[in-house]
Amino acid sequence: MGDEIRVPKYHPNGELMGYEVIDRKTGYVITFQNPHIKEAEKFFMERTAAMPGGQEMLDEYVKQRTESETGKRLKSIEDQLRAVPVKDRLDIKQAAEYLVISVSALRRRIKDGSIPAAKVGGAFQIWRSDVDAYLDGLKRAAPRAARRPTGVPQRAPRFHWRSHPVNDVDILWSLHGLDEERITLRAALARVPEQRRQLEARVAAERAALEAHRARLAEVQRRRRAQEQEIEALAAQERQFQSQQPSVKTNEAYQALTHEIATVRGKRSDLETQVLLGLEEEEALALQKGPLEEALRAAEAERDARLAALATEESGLAAALEGLDA
Repeated sequence: MGDEIRVPKYHPNGELMGYEVIDRKTGYVITFQNPHIKEAEKFFMERTAAMPGGQEMLDEYVKQRTESETGKRLKSIEDQLRAVPVKDRLDIKQAAEYLVISVSALRRRIKDGSIPAAKVGGAFQIWRSDVDAYLDGLKRAAPRAARRPTGVPQRAPRFHWRSHPVNDVDILWSLHGLDEERITLRAALARVPEQRRQLEARVAAERAALEAHRARLAEVQRRRRAQEQEIEALAAQERQFQSQQPSVKTNEAYQALTHEIATVRGKRSDLETQVLLGLEEEEALALQKGPLEEALRAAEAERDARLAALATEESGLAAALEGLDA
């Protein structure tokens, strides 16, 4: 941007309409930038490019816009603007001062076609050559004695002269702006369902995580209760074997009973170890439950707030698009 400068153009009401981009070396206008459309298009392209397959969509969009009839005509308009030096272009105030008439009088001449003008970015641009041609036409139309002295305002036009039909650059620029705004609005509307889906997907993911946690906790508790029941059964069996020891008559039978008691006791000890490990896992799972529930509540609250905002945004976008299409 070192070889270019941006000159702001303002509406008479003070609103910024856009910028003329001028080549420093040649003094020619390169293009006109509408800040609102450019920012909206930049936002649209960045968001679209971040989506899966978004770059392919953008490439197709740029191709269609470039190859469209409006795009081709706008290209010719930009070429025309580049060919006109800034010093040979006047805004409406400069042209009125040049003609020594009021701005409102100049607007009337533009409206009736006496002076050709192009509306670029919402503001009139007038070629100095067209103003000179208009003055020459007045001189040819009026007798020398009837010509007004230099510097004296002309109160009423004596002759309406038109060198050529009114330039349709303003119409094309308006159509271009409307097309760009439609594209931006439709793209924003098309993103709303995906944004809703993402919000619901996040809530579903948080809910699934909480449900998986609850299922895991229930499984650990069920397994612990089963192990505790088995421990009780083994303890009862061990007590039964111990009660039989005094009545055993032979050494072989006593040793066999002692072996059974040791086996049952070993199984019970292993199960008790597993129960302790299960209790530790239950405790860890219990600590995780609160944050998971809070994450789900936060996701649901964000979803509800964003869905309400999206509904309002969607209504506004639809109304704006309907207004453009009306």
